[in-house]
Amino acid sequence: MQVAVKGMAHLKDRNSDFTFAQGLAAFKVRVNYTGQVRAIEKSTADFLIAWQKAGYASNLPATVESTFQSEVLVSQGKESFWLPIQTPLLPYLREEYPEGGVIDIYIAGIGALRENLVITINAYDGVD
Repeated sequence: MQVAVKGMAHLKDRNSDFTFAQGLAAFKVRVNYTGQVRAIEKSTADFLIAWQKAGYASNLPATVESTFQSEVLVSQGKESFWLPIQTPLLPYLREEYPEGGVIDIYIAGIGALRENLVITINAYDGVD
């Protein structure tokens, strides 16, 4: 396994399996939450475990295995993305938006898995 550590501007490293961002890039983004949820993909879970073992997840209250167990499907325009969501948020999101809806998500870009950015959902707000 190849691992690299880089700033967010250069994360898509074709020569590394895992690339960790130096510092978190956090954003608030308006998306369409589709209401679809799935178990986190193994490759993403493996990335998050390596990220935590490398010391980048010290602010998490628990292990990444318990913090990120699911991904939700969100879209913007014609683009769709499966993003890992913090486990405690999911029951509230499902209850408030059982069929999906427009929400603001607070995301962190933590690195890249091969050429795919890894972005986690750490909070959300409804849009009135």
